[in-house]
Amino acid sequence: MVSSELQMRLKTILAWALFSFILVNGCSWMPGYGGRHDRQPGMEVERYFGWPACFRAELWRSDHPHQVNDGAYIPPIPLSTEMYFVYSSNGLIPFILDAALVAAVAAICGLFVWADVRGRTASWMIFTGVFLAVVVWLIVQFADETSAYL
Repeated sequence: MVSSELQMRLKTILAWALFSFILVNGCSWMPGYGGRHDRQPGMEVERYFGWPACFRAELWRSDHPHQVNDGAYIPPIPLSTEMYFVYSSNGLIPFILDAALVAAVAAICGLFVWADVRGRTASWMIFTGVFLAVVVWLIVQFADETSAYL
């Protein structure tokens, strides 16, 4: 039987995991800005979404020099009123890897909480935690192999 304290702490972990996943993967934290090579004046912006694997890449262009919106890190918010969407590249496998990373980290946290509430650590918990840590490490190490690019 799962105690109410354990249930509450596990729900908190799940809520934080979901919040973290949406925050990290729903924003383009470091968009690439640059001038256009085919037309002057003008600007191009590349946005990449997802960590550690990029599951969406977008290209935006403008024919006018202008300031970019600082709050335009979340899709589909345009980077400015003068920018237009050109194309994007999407990948399902990188999205699944990002979700698996969050699930594995949440499961590791859940194991710690379970051991803390029960007051003991079983050997299956240690093996499961080590396995999940290896999964997290592999996802981070090989995420670029599956990422979507322009």
